[in-house]
Amino acid sequence: MAAIATTNPLVAALHVVRWGAPPPLAATAATTTSTTATAIAAHRRRVTMTDLHYLTAADALAKFRSRELSPVELMEATIARAEAIEPDVNAFCFTYYDRALEQAKAAEAVYARNPDDARPLEGLPVGLKDEVEIEGEPATMASMAFKDELATETTPVAERILDAGGIIHARTTTPEFSCAGYTHSTIYGVTRNPWNLHYAVGGSSGG
Repeated sequence: MAAIATTNPLVAALHVVRWGAPPPLAATAATTTSTTATAIAAHRRRVTMTDLHYLTAADALAKFRSRELSPVELMEATIARAEAIEPDVNAFCFTYYDRALEQAKAAEAVYARNPDDARPLEGLPVGLKDEVEIEGEPATMASMAFKDELATETTPVAERILDAGGIIHARTTTPEFSCAGYTHSTIYGVTRNPWNLHYAVGGSSGG
């Protein structure tokens, strides 16, 4: 399939994934579409340090077991990726990078000792939605009314991720009370589309 000219931002984003560059603009392209292509190109230039963050969970776990990749290397790549784009995208409301790296080192030791001892998600970075509570951590519900609130218990979904060895390195943004089809709140601001920073993302799991 050959590359095609387009003015559609979604098609433009898919074009980047398939051909590695923004598509040629159609003759009738509007100024906003030109801006879209420029934003996509700039975004891709900033994210060339590694492609480890594109690994699927299954592939990452397989590489951990085969010792082709360590949980520390993947966590470092995940954090580097986030730090490169996060000021613009605004996907995370809380980050726990130092803790995550320590947990990744512990997971690395498990695989080094005996991969059969590894739990199902051992060493895998997980960004957890802000509304999912973990005891002792902020529980803001993306609302100024709860900006200083701390969770008093851990919800089952978080418990299962942690028990399976997943490493929660960040909490992802939501709209206030997770009650909107886009992700914007007074407390965290707007979460933007990484392919076009002039667009927002859906909700409530926008981050």
